[in-house]
Amino acid sequence: MIEEKKLIGYYSEIANVLDDMIPCSWKKISLYAKELGDWRFLTLYFYTDDDMIHHWGDIPDEYSVDDDEVDEYMDELSNITKKIWLEFKEYTEEPWTSFEFDIDSDWKFKVNFGYEEHKALSGIEIETRWAYDKFAIIPQENAEKFFLKEYLEEQGEELPEELKEI
Repeated sequence: MIEEKKLIGYYSEIANVLDDMIPCSWKKISLYAKELGDWRFLTLYFYTDDDMIHHWGDIPDEYSVDDDEVDEYMDELSNITKKIWLEFKEYTEEPWTSFEFDIDSDWKFKVNFGYEEHKALSGIEIETRWAYDKFAIIPQENAEKFFLKEYLEEQGEELPEELKEI
């Protein structure tokens, strides 16, 4: 069994990296990681005090932060989530395939592990699905809209107006 104290240490590391990475006051940050052992994916969104949602990839343009600095933070987060996955694997617990970490400005966090079957999806498909399910974000790019439309049709969900013409 994984020591709770060790996991809390990892969660604290994630929280500190996220706080360092976001160059403004924030209300909530949501991180999503997909880990398959030989392949991983990581993304995050955050809410600012004005309730606007922002993607991590927009930080350089929106806040005049160097791209390399943001990439270093994402690498650090990816390494921490990989350590957590390896802990699960080492202690013969079923290794998760997805990991969600939500933290609010009071530093209260929630962690959720997913055990979905692996599907051959690209990072952009994973992010498009997660961003829609979590935040109801409809992408701007047509290729991403197509991925979302396909996903919602698979789920038997009604399509938003923005996707009906794709």
